[in-house]
Amino acid sequence: IEVIGFVTAWITMMLGSIPQQDVFQRVTSSRTERIAGTASVLGGVLYFMFAFVPMFLAYSATLIDPEMVAKYIDTDSQMILPNLVLQHAPIFAQVMFFGALLSAIKSCASATLLAPSVTFAENVLRPLLPNMDDKRFLRVMQAVVLTFTVLVTLFALNSHLSIFHMVESAYKVTLVAAFVPLAFGLFWR
Repeated sequence: IEVIGFVTAWITMMLGSIPQQDVFQRVTSSRTERIAGTASVLGGVLYFMFAFVPMFLAYSATLIDPEMVAKYIDTDSQMILPNLVLQHAPIFAQVMFFGALLSAIKSCASATLLAPSVTFAENVLRPLLPNMDDKRFLRVMQAVVLTFTVLVTLFALNSHLSIFHMVESAYKVTLVAAFVPLAFGLFWR
């Protein structure tokens, strides 16, 4: 059953990331269809390779400090990698690790807030308010970003889910709200 859970989480994240902003930009900015396909596959391979770095480090923690892993595996498994870095890496590596971690969190947060906010404002609110000028539409879009930020922050603060499960939930929303209509739109006649 654990294998089925892992496979479903993997498929959800894999398919849910297809209509993401970075993939969409990579495809639409390509000169030809061949370049778009190659760039998407290459981007996926690079994402896959980068995803193995923290997995490799977390696995190496079981070899380097098995007591620490045993301590955190049942209570808060998200703390294994940060504790490994804090306890066993030089200060330069700690600065690089936590700087990269903060950068990744901020990048994901901004993209995760901006993409659905703009999509919602452009595809839902603009048709409802057709006579809106660009300046007012910008204000509406900013209000949507602020509203989404407050809602997502409240959800995260009141959630007892791990970061992994919150990300998985976000990809489920993307899978249902973006990938399924995209797939149907490609093949529907």
